[in-house]
Amino acid sequence: GEPFGYGRIVRDEQGRPVSITEEKWLSAEQRLIQEINTGVYTIDVEWLRNTLPTLPRHGDDEIYLTDLAASAAETNGLLVVPNAAHDEIVGINDRVGLAQAEQIMRRRINEVLMRGGVTLIDPTATYIAADAVIGADTIIEPNVIIDIGVTIGERCHIGAQSRIIASALGNDCAVNASQIEYSELADHVSVGPFSHLRAGTSLGTGTHIGNFSEIKNSSFGEHVRMGHISYVGDSSLGSNVNVGAGTITANYDGNAKYKTSIGDNVFLGVGTLLRAPITIGQGAATGAGSVVLQDVEENTTVAGVPARVIRRRDARPENGRDAG
Repeated sequence: GEPFGYGRIVRDEQGRPVSITEEKWLSAEQRLIQEINTGVYTIDVEWLRNTLPTLPRHGDDEIYLTDLAASAAETNGLLVVPNAAHDEIVGINDRVGLAQAEQIMRRRINEVLMRGGVTLIDPTATYIAADAVIGADTIIEPNVIIDIGVTIGERCHIGAQSRIIASALGNDCAVNASQIEYSELADHVSVGPFSHLRAGTSLGTGTHIGNFSEIKNSSFGEHVRMGHISYVGDSSLGSNVNVGAGTITANYDGNAKYKTSIGDNVFLGVGTLLRAPITIGQGAATGAGSVVLQDVEENTTVAGVPARVIRRRDARPENGRDAG
């Protein structure tokens, strides 16, 4: 590697190490030396205490610990351990050095994951934290960032331009060009493209979140479908809920956040606005463009601005017909 910036190991004509010379004090001849000081030493403590007071000051009025090498050499007490792996002793003196060290660590992390059965389409363009746990047969496309605290199950597919932070994904999940943070996804969940799961999101098995959607501090049951351009915050959804395109939970009134509760088998029509706090009973439905300001009972359909009841269905209809 390039020795610039490192002190050099200076040897005598017999090849014995005699000193360490810092970069700024190197002669033209010494600059050609490729053997560098790694900054890792083993020193006898008693000798060190006796020798430190004898170290000279240099022209920059500094005392160099590396001058201990010359003192040790005078009594044949200097031993150099050669041939350390370059990427084990690389120095970090500026942001360039920091980036080079980060690249080394990223390569090591990615190699361990690939040998464990994870497919990285382009390891040089995949950024995975050291503590990530990723299951076998998961595929990760380029330009993915997997930050700290992430667990991903088996047979998942993480698409390009995705970022996952402190979240847990089950098996057979798919994430496409989306950001997931502080969230939990069960098995067979799909997200994206271009969606954002914020802190406190929990998605049940088989749930699908499509494009341009945002979820915050909300739990979804199994097989929920939220296909397009919607926002759900501070909410709980049951299973088999359809969230129509453009659905919004209005959870903030300028002073406080409020909850929305949606039961199983609810159908929210396109453009539904739910003003929290509000409860939508199981089996209920809203018409397109509804502005729902009051709770909706089970098996009831509402529509309009503001939404009004247009149909009720009894759980056990008389004479084989719905009541209402």
